[in-house]
Amino acid sequence: MKQILTGMQYLNEECGILHRDLKPDNIMVNLNPLVAKIIDFGTCKDLSVESGPHTSYVSTRWYRAPECILRSHHYSFNSDIFAAGCVMAELYLGHPLFPGSSELDQIDKVFQILGTPKKDQWREGYRLAEKRKIEFNEYPKRNLQKYLPGIGEEALVSMKYMLKISSQKRGSASDVLVSSFFKNANLITPSTQIGSNMTLNSPISIKTFEMDHNNKSIYKRNKSQIQ
Repeated sequence: MKQILTGMQYLNEECGILHRDLKPDNIMVNLNPLVAKIIDFGTCKDLSVESGPHTSYVSTRWYRAPECILRSHHYSFNSDIFAAGCVMAELYLGHPLFPGSSELDQIDKVFQILGTPKKDQWREGYRLAEKRKIEFNEYPKRNLQKYLPGIGEEALVSMKYMLKISSQKRGSASDVLVSSFFKNANLITPSTQIGSNMTLNSPISIKTFEMDHNNKSIYKRNKSQIQ
């Protein structure tokens, strides 16, 4: 997960690129050593060149930031960070955190777990909802530590920061990487260490890759689980 965030830090903060479709399907993993690569830049946008209004319908629904679910035209890099938080939660759960069946169901699924924000806590979201004549259902905030099996306190703090409903309160990749959980984590971990803190035998769809160092080519194959 630290490698994914480091990749997002490079894309967002150094290259000015908004990925807009970060999800398990768009992450390739080499197992030994454990190396993650972000792929599929078909919907990305270079904000150093185009900073104006963005396409409103972007990213895969289950990993879409709340402002993007409500079709904002003015989202930014921290929408990628919300998606990264969803990916991290999925590693613990073994299935998507917010598996909505439609846009309305998606925002409802987010609120069922993170709680429905008050209007003064998320003015941007209520403005977008009023524009589309959407009324939010009221839900209390759930205890994520009980919902996510095996997650520690430091990891939970980092994940909550990524999953802030308001984009203005959500951290950047750099902000998340300096949290104690990621600051103390190894960037590259031998595959033999997988499972010491969490089980990665979930049915999430992740691609693996193998590098031919002589030909500099990448061989891809689909894999239903990491073992």
